[in-house]
Amino acid sequence: MKQPVVTEAADLTQTIADTLKQPEVQESMVTALNKLPKLVELMTQLENTLDFASSVVSDEASLGYLFKGLKDDLPNIEANYETLNAAMVLVNKLPKLVRYLEALEPWIDFAAGVLADRESLQYLTDGVGSVVQSTVGKGKTYFEEAKQRASQDTTPVGVFTLLKLLKDPTVQSTVKVVKSFLDVMEERKQVGATS
Repeated sequence: MKQPVVTEAADLTQTIADTLKQPEVQESMVTALNKLPKLVELMTQLENTLDFASSVVSDEASLGYLFKGLKDDLPNIEANYETLNAAMVLVNKLPKLVRYLEALEPWIDFAAGVLADRESLQYLTDGVGSVVQSTVGKGKTYFEEAKQRASQDTTPVGVFTLLKLLKDPTVQSTVKVVKSFLDVMEERKQVGATS
């Protein structure tokens, strides 16, 4: 009966010997042996990390200090279904948001550069100032011309003329602005009187 066990052991030994004779197996073993120091180093680091984590988790004072620091540093978060749902929606939208931010990034960099450069900022301010002055100048010219025409027009203004004018979109808009201006003035006057 002991014969079959010896035969199986001999067959196994022969199979192992045949396998070890193969060049690719020998190369793999040499590579594995060369990587053993790195593997030992990684295992040591993992053991140290696990030991540290284990000691922190088992030490109530350390956990209390850690959680107190997090509580003090982080804003108060109310974790409920709505908050978690919003977080998931936000995570799903991140790729789209990244595309938008990447598209906006050159413009933001440009604006930051202009705002940081006094010369560019002055040029921009001067440009806006000239546009405003030009617009105000045109408005003044239009007003002077309208004033001159009105002084030369001697026809009386009747109720029907006023009604016809009130249908004009420009007059409508102007009347709305004047009405809103008067409302704001009245509100400010009331607030000033109560304070």
